[in-house]
Amino acid sequence: MTREETRVWALSLKPGDKVVKTKYWDKTPVDVLTVERITKSGMVVTNKGTYHMTSEWESDYKGRGNADGNIIPATPENIQMAEDYYREEEEKKKKRSVIQHALEAAYDLRYGKRKMTYEIAVELLELLERHKED
Repeated sequence: MTREETRVWALSLKPGDKVVKTKYWDKTPVDVLTVERITKSGMVVTNKGTYHMTSEWESDYKGRGNADGNIIPATPENIQMAEDYYREEEEKKKKRSVIQHALEAAYDLRYGKRKMTYEIAVELLELLERHKED
């Protein structure tokens, strides 16, 4: 969209409308936001921050203050891409958390904070042998 088209779109938003937040650098849709109000100066206030055009040369509504990224229209495709991105990020967080807990348990076993029984040792060695190539 051109600068003027973007401005007209943003000023046409009403409280309750949806917009999609993107990353700054690659414009990947990452979240769906709800418009709370439009200020007199044309800033879009959402449930997750304020967005505005930063200069007369910009054609994007960029985050202001703690808000990051840009906002774009909430088309079905953009909403789907944002939801997919969110789901993938949540899955990555869960995996990192499980790995971190496993590392902490291994540390506790190594330094005697957790007792290593014979049964745990046998299962651990079998597990490591099965995943030797990983």
